[in-house]
Amino acid sequence: MLRCASHFPEMTEEFADKNLESRAESYLTHVVLTSIPNSIAVLHTCDTLISSPEEITNLVPRLINSIANNACKEQLASGLPKLNHTYPSKLPIPTSDPNTPSNWWGKSLVVLSLDFFHRVLTTVKSKGLKQDVISNILINYAHNSL
Repeated sequence: MLRCASHFPEMTEEFADKNLESRAESYLTHVVLTSIPNSIAVLHTCDTLISSPEEITNLVPRLINSIANNACKEQLASGLPKLNHTYPSKLPIPTSDPNTPSNWWGKSLVVLSLDFFHRVLTTVKSKGLKQDVISNILINYAHNSL
């Protein structure tokens, strides 16, 4: 919200160093966009704003891409122990539930409007998230939100 608020009074670097716009942008880049839960929370907040954060700061697409990119990274990371099965290890390889990715972040998507939810699902699908994970997320959203 601060990023959007800084747009209207033009609180940019042109007027002073480390102004509201650059601080808000730094926070978004280093804290929000690096975390799926933080990105979902901010995306949910964007739904309630009168002015469109999408038009002002391109924030909504950035949040959706962040969620999709981080979800795909999680999917890739969860498959790594399986790839290393031929190498001996002193540590046991944890077994995980195949639905873990949707359980820890997919359930958080129920707070989003149908429009934002659809856009997130479309983006994660285009970036290669497994269909079974997408199906579980969709079922959970339908069960809890509609």
